[in-house]
Amino acid sequence: MDASTIYSESSRKKDELPKRKHTKAISEIERIFTPEV
Repeated sequence: MDASTIYSESSRKKDELPKRKHTKAISEIERIFTPEV
């Protein structure tokens, strides 16, 4: 693996992490506000 590949991989992972956290937070909020059926 060359440096540019490693760099793009790590930056991609950094991009994915906040998104995953964000969707998890949204689903938590939705679970709170959506009454159980």
